[in-house]
Amino acid sequence: MKNNEDLRQEAKTVKSITENRDKVENEVARKKLAEKSSEKRFVNEEYIKYLTSLYQNVTTALQSIEDLMPKVAEYEDLKKELSNEYTKYDIVARECELIAKSEKINLKDNTWFEKLRLWGSIKMTTLMDKSRRHIAEMMLLGTVMGLIQCLKDIRDYEGVSAELDDICNEIYEMEESNYQTLKDFF
Repeated sequence: MKNNEDLRQEAKTVKSITENRDKVENEVARKKLAEKSSEKRFVNEEYIKYLTSLYQNVTTALQSIEDLMPKVAEYEDLKKELSNEYTKYDIVARECELIAKSEKINLKDNTWFEKLRLWGSIKMTTLMDKSRRHIAEMMLLGTVMGLIQCLKDIRDYEGVSAELDDICNEIYEMEESNYQTLKDFF
């Protein structure tokens, strides 16, 4: 059962995420306006798979951060880092959603089983160890998995879309930056 302090902390977290979403929406809109409106995409099955893979990569990170935020309440610096990472991932997720919408692509999110497995894994591993170091370790492992997925996507979808390559490279650079930052939490 959650006490009042836990509920207040969760409310603050939700408020922080909501404020970050507003920033994200503005950033995504700015990026889209900067793009050439006349640019035509060649959409085929490989393009859809590539976009879906990129989207699933960042939404997995978003879910992980959402699941971990209540666990980092007492670690203000880690909480701030996760909030910053969340904002960056959310920008990329929304960019993927906008591309999908403009091309009438139905993006497939991770399955409910994958989401449940991730949630359960986080709950189980933090049940015994809620230390700052352990949470940073979990984020590092997720970051490495995100890096690996980017490398696979770059190889698997070579030549499919320069636009999606740019997004993949953006995710890869974010993951590398996150990796370097999270190492400092040990």
